[in-house]
Amino acid sequence: MIKQSAYGTEPWRLVENRLDLDLLAQSEQDAGLELLVETARMWRSLGHRDAAGKFRIEGVTGPDEYSAVKDNNVYTNLMAQRNMACAADAAARLPLAAKALGVTTEEAASWRDAAAAMYIPFDERVGIQLGERASEHDIPKVKAGPRPAQPARRAPDSQPTN
Repeated sequence: MIKQSAYGTEPWRLVENRLDLDLLAQSEQDAGLELLVETARMWRSLGHRDAAGKFRIEGVTGPDEYSAVKDNNVYTNLMAQRNMACAADAAARLPLAAKALGVTTEEAASWRDAAAAMYIPFDERVGIQLGERASEHDIPKVKAGPRPAQPARRAPDSQPTN
């Protein structure tokens, strides 16, 4: 999953950095638009809306590849969100090339809607993004208060004074 999420947005990064829409449309030389479209279709098919209307992607392997089968991995959801939004933008900018790939206005709108509704796990209490299965026990406890006094430092070449 990780490779798909990273590769899926790479063509759009080239467009953003070079402002080269022809790069996406030249399917024989560079399958940029096709890659965006197909990965957006993959993410859209893997996710679903929950009761609150959030788009969720469950049962994926995160970027570390050691914690397999996680629900709503932050990295994966952020990359899928970006991919679907980029694919929708690219399809709007290149309507003929998108039509040749079978992209409809409704499909592109579904990518944009899923991207806008993507669930990104966030713990308000500590201000960090977490995986859905993380709990308060995974967050280190830090006591607030003044820091302990540190001993005075001297320059390495100075001699102690008596």
